[in-house]
Amino acid sequence: NLLKLDSLDHLAWGGWSGSVITPGSKENSILYQRITLAADDDKHMPLKQGTLTKREIATIGKWIDAGAYGSDYSPTMKQKNSWITSNYQLPLLPKTSPPKTNPIDNFINALAKKKGHTLSGTTPSINLVRRLYLQLTGLPPSEAQVNSFLLRPDKSKLIEKLLNSQAYAERWASLWLDLNAYADSTGNTPDADRRGAYFYRDQVIKSLKNDWPINKMILFQIVGDSIPLKFFSGREHLAANLYGGPDLFTNSPGLTIFSKHQNMMERTIYSNLGMDISCARCHNHPELPISQRNYYQLISAFKNIEVLHLNLRENLIEDDIQYKKELREAHPRQLKDPAFLKKVHRYYRQQKPLKIISKVEAQEIHVRKRGVFSNKGEKVSFALPDIFRGSNARIEYWKKLALERYPEIKKTPYNLERLALALWLTDSEQGVGKFVARVFVDSVWRAHFGRGLASSPRDWSSLKSAAPMHAPLLNWLSLYLIKNNWSLKKLNQLIASSEVFARASATSKRSLAQAKSFYHRWYPVKLSAEMVRDSITKIGVGLKLKPYGPSDWPYLSLDSNQNYFKNDWFYNSKEIRERRSVYAHRKRNRPYPALGAFGLPK
Repeated sequence: NLLKLDSLDHLAWGGWSGSVITPGSKENSILYQRITLAADDDKHMPLKQGTLTKREIATIGKWIDAGAYGSDYSPTMKQKNSWITSNYQLPLLPKTSPPKTNPIDNFINALAKKKGHTLSGTTPSINLVRRLYLQLTGLPPSEAQVNSFLLRPDKSKLIEKLLNSQAYAERWASLWLDLNAYADSTGNTPDADRRGAYFYRDQVIKSLKNDWPINKMILFQIVGDSIPLKFFSGREHLAANLYGGPDLFTNSPGLTIFSKHQNMMERTIYSNLGMDISCARCHNHPELPISQRNYYQLISAFKNIEVLHLNLRENLIEDDIQYKKELREAHPRQLKDPAFLKKVHRYYRQQKPLKIISKVEAQEIHVRKRGVFSNKGEKVSFALPDIFRGSNARIEYWKKLALERYPEIKKTPYNLERLALALWLTDSEQGVGKFVARVFVDSVWRAHFGRGLASSPRDWSSLKSAAPMHAPLLNWLSLYLIKNNWSLKKLNQLIASSEVFARASATSKRSLAQAKSFYHRWYPVKLSAEMVRDSITKIGVGLKLKPYGPSDWPYLSLDSNQNYFKNDWFYNSKEIRERRSVYAHRKRNRPYPALGAFGLPK
């Protein structure tokens, strides 16, 4: 039974037979008809619970006749008190004996001792140096780097060195790109190449190398096209707001455009709030923090977006020289074939960045009944979810703030609603920045330890999720991130400097199972697909550390190219082919086999 009466949204939606109220007419409303039936009638409501009083029936009738007005979506107190939507404050540091200088150790040690677990000692230096290199840079240390650390085992100095390296930015850019569904192709049936997508990837790497505040990166990614150019420089402005997600091509232009906006919204909510709200396309769900109406209201913020390919190639002479050099090295024999040469020229010349622009005309947004595009429901306008405690969901407040903070925006093509959404997501005082920070911190912790402080990534999508045992530590780290200007480097420095990070591994099956939950021993961490390939390449043939530029096409057997990629895989020169995996061309539907085999995220 889909019928729920706990909100106006659910009343309007109704059950399988449709809405149970007809605003303005109680006589035509199923709800009113049922409550006025005789008590012995099989269809009388409430079922087997007596009859409402005449006063109660009259009040409901008057409300329906008056238009059945009310809040668009009124979350229940139970929903607002859910762990994932409740406001949180800085927790007190647990006392430990002996006292600890790193707050992470305070929280972890106190809980482990409370549960009766013995803390393991520090792992040998040779293991620690490997762990630091792999977790912070995604690459194993060389023999010389290991020997250097063993000679002078200064952990703090090594951590600082690694945090300021190019390899660090590339390793953590992979996490960001995965969260935002980055790919070099459109996905779906054509899976055509987005040949300018790498501009976005490069900007993410540069931003992390310069330790841009994470909330600033989120803001610019969502609405970089609307923020005045003085906050950017040239290509950075264009690259900072590329939206990931597949393109959907259909026989209906309206559906194609709508699906793109739908993907943009879902990815924005998922990457920042951790919520998979795709179920709300079709119906309201008691576990979801977002109602169906609110789902379509959020799409409204993206309704006037269009993606343009701009020809902004810089340093044309240098690019042309490099292009011809790569061409000669990669295709010495095929260059004699005019047809092949024409195809390759066309590919290289189409390297263009993507730009998000706001159109003056925009598609109207309607609720789609049962999620079917052709089944239009009511027309909706942009609104923010009113379920996060301590946050301000009044859209007018955020529009006013947007104009106050960026007054020049009036002179540029913009979408004020999208800027309001971006500010709401990144503001930790009035918006949901504290919730965004918590989801991000959990992702970072999972990248280090193989599992998050939240019980499961799925927890963020369910109002029934119970608070995890490490909720105090997660809340403390989230507020630490905000206090330190959303610095990922400072967060990683704190984690890598902790005793928890440097612990010896579990030695038995029983201690291994316990270590997974309580962190009193080091639990073995599965390396990401990129880390596995990069490690093999570095140790084997050697890794080329050239940063940035067009995506590479790593080596692929002739068989795989013909059968798997339908001869749609280009070869770079050997030098380019052996770069880090973050620079490898990523097909959305067909991942590079050497990465797909090791669990590259889809």
